[in-house]
Amino acid sequence: MANPQKEKGGTIIASEVMEALCKFRIPGEVRQIVDVVIRQTWGWNKKEDWISNSQFVEKTGMRKGNVCRSLSKAITHRLVIQSDNGYRFNKDYESWLSFERTVIISATKVIKKDNKLLSKVRDTIYTTNNTLQNTITHTVIQSDNKYLEDWKKYVGTTLRKDLPQNVNAAIRIENVVGEERLRELLLAVRIIRGGKYNHRGLQVALVNFIGLENKLEEVEAFMQGQVDTNIINSNVSVYE
Repeated sequence: MANPQKEKGGTIIASEVMEALCKFRIPGEVRQIVDVVIRQTWGWNKKEDWISNSQFVEKTGMRKGNVCRSLSKAITHRLVIQSDNGYRFNKDYESWLSFERTVIISATKVIKKDNKLLSKVRDTIYTTNNTLQNTITHTVIQSDNKYLEDWKKYVGTTLRKDLPQNVNAAIRIENVVGEERLRELLLAVRIIRGGKYNHRGLQVALVNFIGLENKLEEVEAFMQGQVDTNIINSNVSVYE
């Protein structure tokens, strides 16, 4: 039976920060990353520390791909700050960005004839999580949605705008990897679809965000093992 004692060492966290963490909803794997950063910095009386991916893997038990995505998300939502000297926990909790997303959708069909309340829904704002996103299948997302524009901008093709599932898939991906990483993924999709790199037969699958979501780990592996990330980053300025 485990019997830890604070006399053998501990990590001091200000009560105000701990109370803020208690109130702030953080996805499980992202919270693991945050805990490691706190442990490796405040736990050793340091403000910041360079923590390698292998250390994150060892201390969280997560796969490297999940570590990279969760770390990116922690940085995007300002829980963790990255500098030339490494990572540090952002104790300014007022600057943290919520993980909840607000999606504006417009219902175009009567959902149930016997449900007058739902049948009158027109322009409704839903605060969504993964469960709700999976239930939105018969709605039309705004035609100027930024995800459809990003696909055209970075991949170079146009998605059908009558497929809201694509946008919901894009939202789920961004929730996992963050906005900047999503754009890098789209550039990788462009490279894969270009024909030169038919990595694991991904060309056929990567026709939309749904395909990207289903093949996310394979695309991440392609970026890490087959294409220098500097090539991908250099393309950002070309297509923006």
